[in-house]
Amino acid sequence: MRLRKRGNKYSIVWDEGDKQVYKPTGCTNREDAELVLAKERKNLERRRQGLPPINDKSDMTFLDAVEGFAHTKRRLSRDRHKTIRRRLLAIGYEVLTGKRLGKHIRRKVMAETVEPFLATKLLLEIRPENLEPWIDDQFENGNGKYGHTGSAYKTIKEKVRQIEELFDYWYRRKKALGENPIVQLDMPKTTEVPENAQPRKVRRPFEVDEAVEFFRALADLDEQRAARYAQDKREVRIDLVPVGPIFRALLGTGCRSMELLQARVHEVVLEAKPHVWVPKVRCKTRYLGERAATIHPDLALELADYKKRYRKDAGSDDLFFLSPEGKTMDSERLNDLFYEALYLAFVRMETKSLGIRNSTATEHLVARYLRNGKINFGGGSRLKAETIAWRQEAEQAIKEIASRIRLRVEKRVEELDPYCLRHTHGTWAADQEVPEIHISKQLGHSIRGITGRYISKRSMTLIDPRRCSHAVWELLAKAELEQEDQDATSGPSVVGA
Repeated sequence: MRLRKRGNKYSIVWDEGDKQVYKPTGCTNREDAELVLAKERKNLERRRQGLPPINDKSDMTFLDAVEGFAHTKRRLSRDRHKTIRRRLLAIGYEVLTGKRLGKHIRRKVMAETVEPFLATKLLLEIRPENLEPWIDDQFENGNGKYGHTGSAYKTIKEKVRQIEELFDYWYRRKKALGENPIVQLDMPKTTEVPENAQPRKVRRPFEVDEAVEFFRALADLDEQRAARYAQDKREVRIDLVPVGPIFRALLGTGCRSMELLQARVHEVVLEAKPHVWVPKVRCKTRYLGERAATIHPDLALELADYKKRYRKDAGSDDLFFLSPEGKTMDSERLNDLFYEALYLAFVRMETKSLGIRNSTATEHLVARYLRNGKINFGGGSRLKAETIAWRQEAEQAIKEIASRIRLRVEKRVEELDPYCLRHTHGTWAADQEVPEIHISKQLGHSIRGITGRYISKRSMTLIDPRRCSHAVWELLAKAELEQEDQDATSGPSVVGA
């Protein structure tokens, strides 16, 4: 190797067979060029010995390493790109500090605590010696999916894979590290991992009669909530937003709950237009990008009425669905509203099957007692003796009813959550003999097996997800009409207490 000046800059020249290879140094000063030449000679010698080249980035900080690695993920969706960066920063902070961050890290904590700390720590400070204790702690004290202690093996393995990918990028692809310490990491086998404190939840789809009663309970709770708010003495009045349309849309489209809650007004297309031939909602998924889930015309009319009454002044980028108070709906609030209606629906079904006739108020109190273990009649502290005696008798009656139906109700509830509405959509469509390929298109799943491998782009345009959404909604509508006819012929099913 030798230096040769080309123009006003120096280049390194060496012979490879009959050819001369030039590598620019970018230096106009010969002393700087000689330093680059010395480094290239050492790197050539190391390559001949099978060693990685000498680099100048062994002092790279963890924050810079994550930023550079995340820059290569720009082809992914914006949400997925942010998720990878956020997860790597959280892992680095937990490993290097020995502290555990919460399940949901606020942006302020990330900007003021995590990022400044990692800006002072080197990437090579992440080693098997401190990464393996972090893995063990995740198995024992990590955030489980359903609130229990202990992360799943699959979740921890995915986190470790991203750390390995980060080091592999800088060591093998960019050759910016002299070593890759993660190759010495001892990841526990599945047989060596302690089981989580609570087993994975087993979901089941709704039965048709359960879904009908569930939606009736949602409508009753929406009316009760609005009536209670109307009696509240406030100067400022707003229309409480019903939550029934959210759950009906979850069942009618098969969307994931957060896909629907994050849908903007312009992404919910409810009218047939020249370029849009079917009502649909555009869903943003974490891994698959954007997709469209079709909506049955009858459900589209319900959502159009919801939009006209409660979202008529909303901008195109505002959220379509809101909480009853008109605020952003999160998953915890959605779960509360779901189980409130679910307990009420199953209390009605079980008391009816046992021949117990209650007033509507009693059903609500029994459902609330089964869910929270409390009976709240409301009212002030100064009560008459007759009122206190009546409340004691009513409380005893509520506890007696609850004791008779508790096991049946809890058995029904324990296998259901909001995500089961998505399971129900796919199950009902399959029961109606809708081909799996149409169900996969509606739910946003990849097509399995050889069919998914050989299907052409032209064939993909022939897949009609409307068959899935129409079959599900028509089954629900038929069951609701039958229930209304049954109520009309048998008379009211509840009487005053």
